[in-house]
Amino acid sequence: MSFCLFSKCKSYRWMLKRELLYGKKTVVFIGLNPSKANSVNNDRTLTRIINFSSRWNYKNIYVVNLFGLISTSPSQLLKNKDPVGGNNDLIILKTLEFWSENINCDLWLGWGDKGNLYKRDRIVLKIIKDLLKLDSKENNYSRRVLCLGVSKKGSPRHPLYMPNESFLKPFDL
Repeated sequence: MSFCLFSKCKSYRWMLKRELLYGKKTVVFIGLNPSKANSVNNDRTLTRIINFSSRWNYKNIYVVNLFGLISTSPSQLLKNKDPVGGNNDLIILKTLEFWSENINCDLWLGWGDKGNLYKRDRIVLKIIKDLLKLDSKENNYSRRVLCLGVSKKGSPRHPLYMPNESFLKPFDL
């Protein structure tokens, strides 16, 4: 990817990347908002993503978020004037373009029901749908949009609250 992996701003984080020892594929994970994880340390969510990805034969993991604001609590998103952050939409778009152009890359959604705040989930899902429309005109292969299941509200389930033996399933846009 040809853009900055980490923001220099202490209040926002745009993306994290992890490379595992083994595996063959790449996965892009879109979650709710970054918390304690950074370029060196993992938090509980990132640890779960790494463990799942390792089991599923992924080598590279890119983690981006609906909101760029760093917070240990999603409720903090409500208290901030700009929880998305200035560069977050661009990073999401560039990361999704990377996914759409790479046949060996899967997209994993996992933001839970709180992703509907400010309709961020709908905004990001529209970007994905638009890229899939473009992709279907240019290529014959299908892009994989996956999740660990959906909530009663139809949101892709967050990895922290799923059993270890869970598997990715297609997510219906």
